[in-house]
Amino acid sequence: MYLETMTEERIINTLKENGMTAVELKSIILILKEWLQQQHHLPQYMSEQELQYFLWGSKCSLEKSKQKLDAYFTMRYLIPEFFSNRDPCTEKMVLHRRTVHLFPLPRLTADGYRVFYSGLHPSASNFCHLTHCRSLVNLTDYCVSNDSITNGTYIIIDGKNITFKLLKQFPTSQFLKASSYVTEVLPLRLKGIFFINTPSVFDYITAIFFPFLSQKIRERIHQFTDHTELYKFIDKKILPQEFGGEEASIEELNDVWQKNIESFKEWLMNEGSLQPDESKRPEKSKSKYSDLFGVEGSFRKIQID
Repeated sequence: MYLETMTEERIINTLKENGMTAVELKSIILILKEWLQQQHHLPQYMSEQELQYFLWGSKCSLEKSKQKLDAYFTMRYLIPEFFSNRDPCTEKMVLHRRTVHLFPLPRLTADGYRVFYSGLHPSASNFCHLTHCRSLVNLTDYCVSNDSITNGTYIIIDGKNITFKLLKQFPTSQFLKASSYVTEVLPLRLKGIFFINTPSVFDYITAIFFPFLSQKIRERIHQFTDHTELYKFIDKKILPQEFGGEEASIEELNDVWQKNIESFKEWLMNEGSLQPDESKRPEKSKSKYSDLFGVEGSFRKIQID
């Protein structure tokens, strides 16, 4: 599927806002590449495009990019259950992606933000929490490897078919691991999470999970009873047909992304399965994320920039 890229003018303007030129950005990418080559405990397949994705998502901060790159690989070691059995072509994974709609919208917002949509098919009896987490990391890995740089990320979570029963079956520890990975490790520059069609379920989420989130994240979470409230943040035309937009239907967009992820199988089973070699990790580069999942049920506050 085509994913819109930011215009050259917007990229230049964003660089100016960060006090940087395109030449300086290229120079920092090369420095980051050299740094990664010296980290013998980390996998070494990253392209310059992927490194740029991390650098841009870290507001062009070299040090923050290093931290996120280290964390990106370290999570495969700390939460292996998310990164094992991730073959997107297995019957279980295919069935799950037909049960859960999870994909990025093709076009960016006026501010250059990528929008991700997540929702359940009306017949969601086959929903599996762990399979959902694996599908999530498959999608985000695809974007890290194939998407262009953006100015930020919006996430739409449609609660239309989410039930209390389903939420109560989702282990809190698993939810927090997935939340930490998306909000703290990935270079997404999260700008907003929009819950729609979730009046009662949202109250449950607030009561159970909000205490684990930082104040900044809580301020970026919004509950909308009607999808038209999305228009305050997202251009109507780039939304799916069900939300009054000009894009294809949710079902059609999801089907396209199912094929995209299946075509990404070789990467997921090879590069995507590489873990850091912790025996080679220098003591001074001890991952600050190791305490996220060291003790079951013990999590640091999630932070975002």
